[in-house]
Amino acid sequence: MLITYSLQANVILLHLRVFQLYRLYSLYLLFTSALVTLDISGAAQEKHGLVTDDFLPAHQMLVNPALTANQPIWLDINLVGLHAFAGNNFAFANQTTYPDAGNWTFLPDISPKAAFFNTQSTVMGPSASLAIKNTTLGLQINGKTFANISRIPMDLIRPLIESGYNLDSNEVYTFSKARVKAMSWAEVGLNGSHIISKKGNNMLSVGAAFKYLRGVGLTNAISEVGSYQEDGSNVANGSGKYALAEPSENAGTGFSIDLGFTYQKMLSNVENYTPHSKESKCQHIPYKFRFGVSIIDLGYIKYKNNAQFGEWSGTIDNQDLEDILNAQAPTVITNIKSEFSAVLPAAISVQLDARIIKRLYVHGSIYQGFQTANLLGVERGNTIAASVRYQHRFFNIAIPVRLFNYQKPKVGLAVRLGPVNIGSDIFTPLFIKSDIYSADIYASLHLKFGRNPKCKGRKGKHSGGVVGDPSCPTW
Repeated sequence: MLITYSLQANVILLHLRVFQLYRLYSLYLLFTSALVTLDISGAAQEKHGLVTDDFLPAHQMLVNPALTANQPIWLDINLVGLHAFAGNNFAFANQTTYPDAGNWTFLPDISPKAAFFNTQSTVMGPSASLAIKNTTLGLQINGKTFANISRIPMDLIRPLIESGYNLDSNEVYTFSKARVKAMSWAEVGLNGSHIISKKGNNMLSVGAAFKYLRGVGLTNAISEVGSYQEDGSNVANGSGKYALAEPSENAGTGFSIDLGFTYQKMLSNVENYTPHSKESKCQHIPYKFRFGVSIIDLGYIKYKNNAQFGEWSGTIDNQDLEDILNAQAPTVITNIKSEFSAVLPAAISVQLDARIIKRLYVHGSIYQGFQTANLLGVERGNTIAASVRYQHRFFNIAIPVRLFNYQKPKVGLAVRLGPVNIGSDIFTPLFIKSDIYSADIYASLHLKFGRNPKCKGRKGKHSGGVVGDPSCPTW
């Protein structure tokens, strides 16, 4: 237990610096911004090139805890993982590639009516998924930072990105439901899945994950309605609420739950089949197709250490903003509290996998974020993704195509070779010059043990191949 808490604390510290840098910038944008018609929020990329790989159940359980049921390997250990994403629609690196990042030239894009910015970073600590006959047990340790700026009129962003542009002092900019949200936390969770029915070629499984959360910090500001005029003093005039939690290793605590279900149409009869057991001659029976439904990140964190919450109505000027950042309450702030609760970026997801031929699969998934615009916490964007992959226990190559918040589709690439997994859901700028508005990368390092040690000496089939010596890791 002490080792687990130590690992969790180290993950938290990695996120403190990221959160501190984002905090001041996001507050400035919120109180000097407003709305119009476009609402793009949340940055929950799902690492589509990794979570579709059946030989990475320690990743799959993050999107559906039931996906680990009948996993093709006995034990998967994730040693470390990293995922980073950032994107916007108001500035871009002009006609360049990822390798030329040191020479990027940024240009403004003022064509959208409203601006958005979102980012996500995840550090995946030691995690594992272990098959025990019809049950699979897992451990996950993660640190996450989510942030989004939503419903910001482009006119108010232009002075920041376009040299020489000044706001019209005679124009009043109105807004509604403009918001800035950022939150960092660490989580330790236990995952479990169980095969509840095996009839003929049909298999049903359920799964759940229960996670203990430690909040690292939070910045939220939600403006219900208001206006802004460039007169040198007023920052915003309207009403809304804000919440701040100073970054620390234990800014708050909370809990969350994931729930999942899968139906698998198997390649052969499974009524007398028990995964990774001598009773079934240590064989693994793959699926012909698999359908899954899950609810993920359903939970909250209660911030109560160096935390403040308040509501405002009226004019917030520069001095008011400075007072808020210094943990002081100006007269415009009411309903002041020293603790509050914030929701996680919950979503419902549907996944479908189908085997085309041996080792070749296609995948489709949908992630629909819960509507939490008026709640404290962070939001999850909506994603539609499809991919094709060639899957082998030693290597995997996947080509995902995803549509995030119904914007332009992006093409990615993910590769697993031995213990190393690396990929991006926005891959083409690696070798094709283009205007880069967003970037995404993920990587992880795994140990995989293909066979239950009790199966020593048996040569059962393993997704079409013979399993190696259980005394050694099967990369």
